[in-house]
Amino acid sequence: MRRTTALCMTLIAASIGVFFLLNLLLGSVSIPLSSVWRILWGSTDDPVVWQNIVWKSRIPQALTALVAGAGLAVSGLQMQTVFRWLDRPYWASVPVPAWVWRSSFCCRAMWAVWH
Repeated sequence: MRRTTALCMTLIAASIGVFFLLNLLLGSVSIPLSSVWRILWGSTDDPVVWQNIVWKSRIPQALTALVAGAGLAVSGLQMQTVFRWLDRPYWASVPVPAWVWRSSFCCRAMWAVWH
């Protein structure tokens, strides 16, 4: 692996961690970092309201954002690679059903709207 690739992967992993932490910290109720840390590690000396906010609201939201973001990235990659075979010129002479062309056009249009 080249150095630039390793550096980029490290930066991406660090940014995911930072944004996950920011997702836990920021909200309409200000909860200090030290309190969030104690709540995550099971300390019970913080207010119950803060514990409920972190465990019942912010953790599920952060995990959903993490998983949904990864899912969208994978689906975008699939959209780019699955229909790539339709762009090859030697397929022009092969009869392809109309539904394949229509689904390819619709998927590409949706991908263009989303990106």
